[in-house]
Amino acid sequence: WHSMLSNVSSGGRRWIEFGSYSLVSVLQASFAAWLCVTFAPYAAGSGISEIKVVLGGFVIKKLLGGWTLIVKSMGLMLA
Repeated sequence: WHSMLSNVSSGGRRWIEFGSYSLVSVLQASFAAWLCVTFAPYAAGSGISEIKVVLGGFVIKKLLGGWTLIVKSMGLMLA
Protein backbone atom coordinates (compact mmCIF):
# COMPACT_ATOMS: atom_id res chain seq x y z
CA TRP A 1 0.00 0.00 0.00
CA HIS A 2 2.79 2.35 0.83
CA SER A 3 4.26 2.33 -2.67
CA MET A 4 0.83 2.81 -4.27
CA LEU A 5 0.00 5.75 -2.03
CA SER A 6 3.40 7.44 -2.03
CA ASN A 7 2.05 10.59 -3.73
CA VAL A 8 -0.73 11.09 -1.16
CA SER A 9 -0.21 13.06 2.04
CA SER A 10 -0.03 11.12 5.29
CA GLY A 11 -3.47 12.30 6.41
CA GLY A 12 -5.04 11.36 3.09
CA ARG A 13 -3.25 8.01 3.10
CA ARG A 14 -4.74 7.17 6.48
CA TRP A 15 -8.26 7.88 5.22
CA ILE A 16 -7.72 5.75 2.12
CA GLU A 17 -6.36 2.88 4.20
CA PHE A 18 -9.22 3.20 6.68
CA GLY A 19 -11.78 3.31 3.85
CA SER A 20 -10.32 0.26 2.12
CA TYR A 21 -10.20 -1.68 5.41
CA SER A 22 -13.81 -0.76 6.14
CA LEU A 23 -14.93 -1.68 2.62
CA VAL A 24 -13.30 -5.10 2.81
CA SER A 25 -14.89 -5.72 6.22
CA VAL A 26 -18.35 -4.78 4.99
CA LEU A 27 -17.97 -6.95 1.88
CA GLN A 28 -16.93 -9.96 3.95
CA ALA A 29 -19.84 -9.50 6.37
CA SER A 30 -22.26 -9.09 3.47
CA PHE A 31 -20.98 -12.27 1.84
CA ALA A 32 -21.35 -14.20 5.10
CA ALA A 33 -24.93 -12.92 5.49
CA TRP A 34 -25.74 -13.85 1.88
CA LEU A 35 -24.40 -17.37 2.44
CA CYS A 36 -26.57 -17.70 5.51
CA VAL A 37 -29.74 -16.48 3.82
CA THR A 38 -29.19 -18.47 0.64
CA PHE A 39 -27.89 -21.83 1.77
CA ALA A 40 -28.49 -22.40 5.49
CA PRO A 41 -30.99 -20.23 7.37
CA TYR A 42 -30.39 -22.31 10.50
CA ALA A 43 -26.78 -21.08 10.53
CA ALA A 44 -27.90 -17.58 11.54
CA GLY A 45 -27.14 -16.61 15.11
CA SER A 46 -25.21 -18.51 17.73
CA GLY A 47 -27.27 -21.72 17.59
CA ILE A 48 -27.44 -22.15 21.36
CA SER A 49 -31.23 -21.97 21.50
CA GLU A 50 -31.57 -24.45 18.63
CA ILE A 51 -29.28 -26.94 20.36
CA LYS A 52 -31.32 -26.58 23.57
CA VAL A 53 -34.45 -27.43 21.59
CA VAL A 54 -32.78 -30.50 20.05
CA LEU A 55 -31.56 -31.64 23.46
CA GLY A 56 -35.12 -31.20 24.72
CA GLY A 57 -36.28 -33.88 22.30
CA PHE A 58 -37.58 -31.97 19.30
CA VAL A 59 -36.36 -32.76 15.81
CA ILE A 60 -35.37 -29.84 13.59
CA LYS A 61 -34.54 -31.07 10.10
CA LYS A 62 -31.44 -29.61 8.41
CA LEU A 63 -30.20 -28.06 11.67
CA LEU A 64 -27.22 -30.37 11.98
CA GLY A 65 -26.71 -30.79 8.23
CA GLY A 66 -23.64 -30.35 6.10
CA TRP A 67 -24.68 -26.98 4.66
CA THR A 68 -25.15 -25.56 8.13
CA LEU A 69 -21.64 -26.66 9.10
CA ILE A 70 -20.10 -25.25 5.92
CA VAL A 71 -21.92 -21.91 6.18
CA LYS A 72 -21.13 -21.58 9.91
CA SER A 73 -17.45 -22.28 9.19
CA MET A 74 -17.33 -19.79 6.31
CA GLY A 75 -19.09 -17.16 8.43
CA LEU A 76 -16.59 -17.70 11.21
CA MET A 77 -13.69 -17.19 8.81
CA LEU A 78 -15.26 -14.05 7.33
CA ALA A 79 -16.16 -12.50 10.68
